[in-house]
Amino acid sequence: MKPSDDLTTVTITPNTFILLSMDQTQETIQYSEEFLLKWYDPILHWNRSEVSYDKDWIKIEASKAWLPDVIITNAISIDELLDKDLQMADLRYSGEIRTSLPAVVSSPCPLRIENFPYDVQMCNISMGSWSFDKDFVAVNSSVDIIWPQKGRIEIFRLLKESWFSEVTYIVTLKRKPVYYVLVIQAPTFILCTITIFGLFTPNSNEDERLSKVELCLNMFAAISMMLQLVSDMMPKASRLPLLGNYIIAEVFVVTAATIAAICIQQVHHHVYMSAIRPPNW
Repeated sequence: MKPSDDLTTVTITPNTFILLSMDQTQETIQYSEEFLLKWYDPILHWNRSEVSYDKDWIKIEASKAWLPDVIITNAISIDELLDKDLQMADLRYSGEIRTSLPAVVSSPCPLRIENFPYDVQMCNISMGSWSFDKDFVAVNSSVDIIWPQKGRIEIFRLLKESWFSEVTYIVTLKRKPVYYVLVIQAPTFILCTITIFGLFTPNSNEDERLSKVELCLNMFAAISMMLQLVSDMMPKASRLPLLGNYIIAEVFVVTAATIAAICIQQVHHHVYMSAIRPPNW
């Protein structure tokens, strides 16, 4: 049980953060983390002048001391990397205790996809006591950590207007658009360009005009598949992302080219089958 009815302040320090995966359709992130917790226990202290042990810190089993139930409050699932029976804590002669929470965590991360694939996402990681309100356990964070990895913890904010004390870290994730440019954006642009230039190439017989129609239809099918690929990647939302709007614009261009090719083919066939011959321009 809690050793004192006084307010216990728990200081949280991010030690490691590794982004493992991001599920864009489910809008969740999975990451490996280790947060260091530090607090004072007024019972567990000793006078170094009265004992033969002259070190400042000792190792104790975490189960031997009172541990604040500080957890990631907005987590979907938490897989602890260390069994509670094996967890150790550092105890200082002044009563200061340090321990860590290594785990693999899944958390929700609502996505804003308007600028996809040039988007920046911000995911919250909230930590606080599960059982004690702010009059008994308060949490804070002493540092502002930035990791130049797949993601970075940029800032944190303290929520004070609440029954429970809570620290929220904001993980900022910036997407690298090279893959989407090379795999989706560039191919659709090339297909659209081929369609437009293929429509206006000169021809000498009806079979070549039919080939233009077939080319436009094939390009239309290919770009439609690109649009389906983008829709499968992203969560369902009321607005299309930037890349989706780009592909839809390409679809309209190819559609217009296909309609123009069909109209030209029909007009040519009608004139060719009639007795009237066009002038030699």
